[in-house]
Amino acid sequence: MPRDQRTRGASTAGHDDQDPHAPRGWANKYRYRIAAGALGVSALALVAQLVLRDNPDKPEKPSPAVAVSVAGGCSPFIVWSQNEWEPYGVKVMTDTTVTRTIVRNVAPNDILEVSGWQKGFNPHAGNPGEFGRPIWFRLADGSGWLHMAGVRTGSTVHEDDVPKDEQVGHFAVPTTPECEIR
Repeated sequence: MPRDQRTRGASTAGHDDQDPHAPRGWANKYRYRIAAGALGVSALALVAQLVLRDNPDKPEKPSPAVAVSVAGGCSPFIVWSQNEWEPYGVKVMTDTTVTRTIVRNVAPNDILEVSGWQKGFNPHAGNPGEFGRPIWFRLADGSGWLHMAGVRTGSTVHEDDVPKDEQVGHFAVPTTPECEIR
């Protein structure tokens, strides 16, 4: 029997928007719900992956194979994460060596408490002046290290927002001898 004769005379009450030639069955009937559910599960998985990957509340454990000196240091003092140049903010690292890993990312202009400094691997050797030195600051709580290029003595603004003859918090954190960690 031809398709148009099968549907002729059939009751279409409440089914005016359905295509009479569309395949029938439960999968077709619920295809939009299935697609929406699959899309929702995919979106949830993506969000979960992003949250778990860069969650500052869940830091990675430092590698036990890397020995870092912790003798010395000084009373805790305040520094600000930089907001001048990309990438903005600063990364908290497990140690000061080339094998270091990221513990967490700190947003620009966040206030951090450090308790000393140490020489180590220099990931920013090409930076100008003080910001190109191999100096790392230890967080006062002992949870990681900050490279000198990522911290300042005060809050900062984007380089493009400041007239060239002014400096707003563009100062490197001083490395006084009494705060050196050996």
